[in-house]
Amino acid sequence: MNSLNSSRRSIINNNRNLYQPSFLSQYYIWILILITLLFIGYVIYYYARTDTPLQGQSYYSENILNPDPIFNLKSDNLDNCIEQCKLDSRCDGITYDSETGQCIGQVKGKLRNDNDNYYAWVKPPSKSKQSKITETLIPTVNQDREITVPSGMIPYPPFPNRFSISFWMKINDIHYNFGYWRNVFHRGEGHEQKMKYRDWENVIKDLPLQTPGLWLSPYQNNLRLVYTTEQTLNGGFTKERPSTHPQKPEDKQFVNIDNNRMNLPDQYVKYMEFTDLGEIPVGKDTFLCFIFHDKIIEYYLDGKLRKTFIMEGNPVIPSGELFIKQIESYNGYLNDLKYHTEALTLQKIEHIYTNAF
Repeated sequence: MNSLNSSRRSIINNNRNLYQPSFLSQYYIWILILITLLFIGYVIYYYARTDTPLQGQSYYSENILNPDPIFNLKSDNLDNCIEQCKLDSRCDGITYDSETGQCIGQVKGKLRNDNDNYYAWVKPPSKSKQSKITETLIPTVNQDREITVPSGMIPYPPFPNRFSISFWMKINDIHYNFGYWRNVFHRGEGHEQKMKYRDWENVIKDLPLQTPGLWLSPYQNNLRLVYTTEQTLNGGFTKERPSTHPQKPEDKQFVNIDNNRMNLPDQYVKYMEFTDLGEIPVGKDTFLCFIFHDKIIEYYLDGKLRKTFIMEGNPVIPSGELFIKQIESYNGYLNDLKYHTEALTLQKIEHIYTNAF
């Protein structure tokens, strides 16, 4: 009997020893925990570091002899330079020179130590390129109603200057607000007060950022499409022409809206380029579509190509809110206004036109 009890105690002790961790196994567990904590700390450090501007560093191409930046422009401050990179799906990071205001966007760059006047910012992976092609439906606009669409509701296209805008438009009374430029829509900057503009120069002065903008002529049922571009002083326009009388449509024009910077060397200046599109039917639902493909803009009316033109400057990346029928507008409405994050093909345009409503 005693031998049997001894055997049982021996078996129990052996089982206890079997499940009791040894010192060596505890050591490995602590090593594993330490590695996990180090990994988590590195991830937190990496994301915090890449999303914070780094003074005394630059972010140029891995091949410093061939930088090939995505953009190289003047920026008023570091935040605007970073915002430019965020808007450009190709951009992985920027270098900003606080002394000159030079802002350089780069893809696949490399962080390097530099002078204290340089700042680098690297786009976190969570904010990198999106490839999904989407569209945003903007609601119907009643006759006397203004609508402001927040920028967060408008998706960024995979390629920043390749997108399309399509909508239906009806003008009920061409004499409503006769003699004034009538706002259809524009993306960029709003205006705190309702203004009436007889002269196009005042539109440009008060609303210099439009990417794009669409206006109805003061005296006729002509539309004017406008887009803000930028160019170096020595790299673009051969001649600057003033805007002309709105009753006489011009093929294409551009006006310098950065006159205060004309004497600065190697300065990027902004221009307001616009083109008149001819008459729009009155009292009839009309389908319009604008295709933006880098510097090329195509205009479709009721599913048919009516005009193609090329901007002379580099189009400013679309940003800001979308203002519909702001300022003093026209008597009519927009319907089924869509923002597409791609340059639509003719087949897609025809499909939207024939399958409306």
